[in-house]
Amino acid sequence: MRQLICVLAIVGSATALQAQVNGGFETGDLTGWTQGGNTGFTAVTSNNVHTGSFSFQMGPVGSPGTLEQTLTGFSPGDVASLNFWLAADSDGELFSATLDGVTVLSTSSGAGFGYTEFNFLVPITNSNPILHFDFQHSPAYWYLDDVSVALVPAPGAAALLGLGGLVATRRRRSN
Repeated sequence: MRQLICVLAIVGSATALQAQVNGGFETGDLTGWTQGGNTGFTAVTSNNVHTGSFSFQMGPVGSPGTLEQTLTGFSPGDVASLNFWLAADSDGELFSATLDGVTVLSTSSGAGFGYTEFNFLVPITNSNPILHFDFQHSPAYWYLDDVSVALVPAPGAAALLGLGGLVATRRRRSN
């Protein structure tokens, strides 16, 4: 029993809520996402993927397009981990990523590049934060894949969970 409680304490502290839907675009469409702005030259594609079978290709000309998702499972004061992979065919005009109103990335590619991983920790202020991407790319494309947003366990909660395992172990020994 003691070993089980300690293992549960360790496993429990490592789990995180995956808040986004269809982050790898593996449904083959934009299920879970809302597209807006200029939707020209955008598509879920199998041409250039990081992992799996699909990615989201973004290449609107003249004005930016948007892609967003409202997330659930958060509370004000939480911290979210945002992770995604991004590639560009050639010189890009605009790409930005925003979570819960915090712009974590705003860039133009300057030159084409292969898939690059981006990671950010973002303090959450809303129960239903919005993950939002803006993009414009002419004459080529941006590619977005493997988007994930996870709730970062609070250090205090993990410490209490671990302490609970130690107390349970100690209690078992004294009985």
